[in-house]
Amino acid sequence: MASNAVNHLSATGDARVQVGNTIYQSENPCLAALRTTDPRHDKARIEGDKGGLMDDVYRWVLSTDEFLRWRHDEQNRLLWVKGDPGKGKTMLLCGFTNELAKEAGVLSYFFCQATDARINSATAVVRGLIYMLVDR
Repeated sequence: MASNAVNHLSATGDARVQVGNTIYQSENPCLAALRTTDPRHDKARIEGDKGGLMDDVYRWVLSTDEFLRWRHDEQNRLLWVKGDPGKGKTMLLCGFTNELAKEAGVLSYFFCQATDARINSATAVVRGLIYMLVDR
């Protein structure tokens, strides 16, 4: 049986290496110090863990009055999505980020998870958002 494990990987300069769906690239020291996680990788992992994103699960929300009002209201930029654990909030927001990324010049997001202390603090959120902005 063939192994899919990568035992060692290194890249220098602006090199990018793709293994499966993950793209690895060398980072400058400032980005490396800032990075505790890459929110894009976390989003992809979350989607994969849940069996993938189903477009029909979130697309209907994009045409609701509440969502359209939020999209076009320059004064109120807060969209509050609430619900009990396991009700689909995270997958809904994964879909939203995909849609917003199609239009936005720069889009930063961060997904907290109660089960992962690495991405469940205010510091992690701020660092992740800054990392995405600087990396762009």
